[in-house]
Amino acid sequence: MRPEAAFDRPDAESSPADRLAHAPRRRAWRRLPACLNHARRLKPGKRIGALVTVFGACLAAQPAHSAPAPSVAMDAYRTVESWVRSAAIPGEAPPVDLTGSTAVSVTLRRSGRVIGRGTVVVDPASPADALRDAAGQAWAEASERLRGENDALRSQRLLEAGAALTIDLELAGQWTPIGGDSFVDAAGEVAPGIEGVGARVGDRLVAVFPGTMQSSNRDPSQALLSAAGALDLPPLSLGRLRSDHDLVVYRFPVTRLTQITPGSAPIFLYRGGRVTPVRAVSSASLRTFAARLASNILSRNWPGPEPLGLMDTLRPWVGDYAQPVVATARSQALAALALTRWATLEQDPTATLAAVGALLDELARVDPTETDPASEVSSAAMTLYAIDEARRAGVWPDGAIPEAIASLRTRARDTVERGIEQADTIPAPVLALVACAAASDGVIDRSATEQLVRSLFREAPPQEIPALSPWLGWAELALHPVGERLPSAIALREHRAILWRHQIQSAGARQPDLVGGIVFTAARHPAPSWQTARAIALVATMLGDERLTKPDERLPEIVRLTRAARFLMELTIDETDADLVPATRSSTIGAVRLSLTDQRAPLDSTAMTLLTVCETIRSLEQVGSTR
Repeated sequence: MRPEAAFDRPDAESSPADRLAHAPRRRAWRRLPACLNHARRLKPGKRIGALVTVFGACLAAQPAHSAPAPSVAMDAYRTVESWVRSAAIPGEAPPVDLTGSTAVSVTLRRSGRVIGRGTVVVDPASPADALRDAAGQAWAEASERLRGENDALRSQRLLEAGAALTIDLELAGQWTPIGGDSFVDAAGEVAPGIEGVGARVGDRLVAVFPGTMQSSNRDPSQALLSAAGALDLPPLSLGRLRSDHDLVVYRFPVTRLTQITPGSAPIFLYRGGRVTPVRAVSSASLRTFAARLASNILSRNWPGPEPLGLMDTLRPWVGDYAQPVVATARSQALAALALTRWATLEQDPTATLAAVGALLDELARVDPTETDPASEVSSAAMTLYAIDEARRAGVWPDGAIPEAIASLRTRARDTVERGIEQADTIPAPVLALVACAAASDGVIDRSATEQLVRSLFREAPPQEIPALSPWLGWAELALHPVGERLPSAIALREHRAILWRHQIQSAGARQPDLVGGIVFTAARHPAPSWQTARAIALVATMLGDERLTKPDERLPEIVRLTRAARFLMELTIDETDADLVPATRSSTIGAVRLSLTDQRAPLDSTAMTLLTVCETIRSLEQVGSTR
């Protein structure tokens, strides 16, 4: 959207102020006198709203303002920290430089959980009061939760508690009005996780900061809706609230500082975390990354005595799991597959292989309330693939697959064979997985599997192969191992070229955390997601196959693959993600989120990322050994 289209388009009945909101920037200030004359003719109740719209539009016509300077944020942070550590907020605010700041948010955490938060809009006449008031609100809420008994030792307990808290400070920059007839439309103007949102009626203002949104997994449209609610407005559309209640909504940039541990030096955050540089990606860091992903998958074990396996979608901002808690059989089989691939790269895979064996055993013991993993074709294919891979990796050292797992394998193979026979009734993405499982199995008729793979390549042009990845490509490589001619080499290479054209190469200073992600839609705020892992898994395998990547092509491919790995690291929760590491940190560290703006972390996203990282490690080390 063009800058001058940042407001709703006016209709034929619109006032000069409304038309000003749609005027190109160069005309905005020239139309100001006519708008002011119109505002003077309005009733007093409407006059304020018209003036807010007028001046808001003029402000929006100015060049974009930046967030408060880091030095300002650091000085303000040190001031708040001194108050918290002394367990006393001053009655009169000392002089504090808040240049460029329009609102303040202070958050206090204990063991990663929010126990106090205060948000205050800055009064230009007394800016220091906003910092004191926000800190005071946060401390009052925290001390209420920490107070214990009101005895002679209470002050000492609060001092000790203050020393154990971590502090998070957010400073808002200039507010810019945004348009749209709905909250969703207005939210499209906001950079999620980077900008906060505000709402105004008359002289009443409400601000919602990115930290508040992230710690509750709210998007900007939900935050705008809550801001309108905080102004006691009725549940109407944004367009109605504008016309009937003179509501104006805004976005603003933010400078944010937080502590990782109590007493540590604060770090600046970007979209709630710290941006991973491309230079951080190496063979060693990828191995550390893979180990962290595997650890997160294993931490999802069902805590009860029932053989339910792994839990699914983690809600890291609260440290629990969404309903349904238990992962599907397909997702658990994918996790077993990923863990097996990781075990083949570990120096000592004993513990991981044992965990895979236990997971497959639980998958094979079907409770009467559960659905048999072999009863549905997609689940059966993933289960068969995981069992065969585990067998080859040595999960059962004597080669004898336990009876329950062997029975599951037989049932899954039967379902996969029926899937090949009934290919016309099954979606192509599921057929790709069926082909992969059949090619890996070695028992299912090879000619039927070959025919299925060839038909999928014929019917799916290169630009559609991502929807079938990585399974179709892995099926092809299993049917035609190194040394044989690869029938689909041209199609796979074209697929890779198309994929890289959709990679975010350089997002500039404004969106550096998106670099390396794959996004197939054009938008003002591109939103690559965990699906980058699924798209890249096959490409990572292709790097190590000379039929698909010639020696003189390796370097640019490694550069692109390194960028993609960087983005996957960015998606993965680590200690710097302040809003997502509560007391149950062992279950959140290493979880891969759906996207940088959707903090949910299902089992599939973490397992697929582990698969992709393992393929990347294997190919990089293979290429390195042939130089």
